[in-house]
Amino acid sequence: MKFFFWKKFKNKRFLKLREVAKEVNYASDYISWLLRKGKIKGKRIKAKPAWFVETKSFIDYCKKRNKLLSPESDLLKKNFLSLKEASKISGYARDYIGYLVRKGEIKGEKRYIDSMWLVKKEEILKYKRKLERFWELPPIFKYATLFVLILLILTGVYFYRPPKFLVKAQGDVKIVPSFVTGDWLNLNSVLSQETKENSQFEDFTKENSAFLFELETEEIQNLNCDQNSKKEEGGIFKTIKRFFTFNFVRAEIGEEKENFGLTAPESVEETTTQDTLTQTEEIVTPSEEMITSQEQEISQEDVELQEEIQIQEETEVQETAPPTKEEMIAPFQEKEIEITKKTFEVSNFEIPSDFIAQKISNVQLRIALASRPLVCDTTAKLLIEYFFKDSWQKLTEIELKNEISNKLNGGYLLFGLPIFESEDDLKNFRVKFTYIGKEKEVQVFIDAVWLEMGFYQEKEEEIELIVPKKDWRADENPTFVILDKKEENILKRTFNKISNLFKREPELGVEITLFDPDEKNID
Repeated sequence: MKFFFWKKFKNKRFLKLREVAKEVNYASDYISWLLRKGKIKGKRIKAKPAWFVETKSFIDYCKKRNKLLSPESDLLKKNFLSLKEASKISGYARDYIGYLVRKGEIKGEKRYIDSMWLVKKEEILKYKRKLERFWELPPIFKYATLFVLILLILTGVYFYRPPKFLVKAQGDVKIVPSFVTGDWLNLNSVLSQETKENSQFEDFTKENSAFLFELETEEIQNLNCDQNSKKEEGGIFKTIKRFFTFNFVRAEIGEEKENFGLTAPESVEETTTQDTLTQTEEIVTPSEEMITSQEQEISQEDVELQEEIQIQEETEVQETAPPTKEEMIAPFQEKEIEITKKTFEVSNFEIPSDFIAQKISNVQLRIALASRPLVCDTTAKLLIEYFFKDSWQKLTEIELKNEISNKLNGGYLLFGLPIFESEDDLKNFRVKFTYIGKEKEVQVFIDAVWLEMGFYQEKEEEIELIVPKKDWRADENPTFVILDKKEENILKRTFNKISNLFKREPELGVEITLFDPDEKNID
């Protein structure tokens, strides 16, 4: 009994595709295709571990050994480097760098960079039994099914006729840029695409997308919108409170200044008159003219002294006066309006040589974009511009206050562009992305940018005019041969030949216009 349960459990456990492929006589790639299509059930696990070294620790190790590093600015900005990237900037072999990490001389960590499928053997056997049931049906049913399918295909081929006045579509062609520059991080990932049309925000990472800021996981998790909003409210409240207190102090100082201006002259006059009286009583003047002259000199000195005192007090009041409303709020506004602008630009869109001679029917810009705000009520924006006809033109401006992803958008972002009239227009075409906002308020990832262009070629003439010669004598009648160039498949050609046996030869309606050497119509 114990052996029976063990055997049953063993048959139901998950196996690798290579292991189960030998038992069910299926190729591992075919089993993987069945799993991706959902025809059989399985699970996907992380696999293929790889070492990543800490950038700072690796740089310190190279400095100790006087090892020169190549100036790769994009790589040195990363927190961690793969063994391939570390080998590229240092010249050390990958195996040697991995040995240093395992030995502990360089800090690093092991990550999984790939995944693998696991499947139960029972699921594949169940799928095989479903296929066998169809072929176990009676032969008449199988043959009837095949006959109906063939008949439907032939009927569709016969009655399919493209519209007469439409052009022959060639389909959309994907054109990717080959050059990128800017101050975003990991810009080279924009030149290749890894995310899918239904990818979520979590599928965009620092490894597969260009991004703005380096943020640690703990820093992102600790951010709280409620706390940030309270802090902002508290800051505004404190600013208003300081404004009213400063105005109140200014009002009190203004009243004291007015009172001082009213009472000061009277007190000064009283003291001066008393001083002059005592001086006139004590001093014996020889004549009235001398007394009057002395009084005039003393009064002038008192007036000058009074004016100097008033000017000195006014300057002291001005120096000690509180700041105005504009002076008080200005530093707060300067701190709040610390707007960051980060841009990157893609260019060098090369059209395939097979489509150079064809006409362009439409041009669309596609973007794999994901963003998520880190604070509430952010005013950050993403400005998208394109360079066309020797000038920059605004395409759109995306507000980043809500989460954006391919899944939420229902696919990649799509924007219509003007049609390129020449090959030079496409060569000079550029797209620029500008982040406008504060630092570390929004996470923005851009995985890929590309153009989708539709091409068409005009429908060929259905008839061909064959002229035996260009010049005729006056006694000759011009002769022209007109051939019908309509393409017909074998089935349609056979059907027309059979039907023409019971019809007379159809007349081909053709209108001909003749021109003389001066390109005038000949009636």
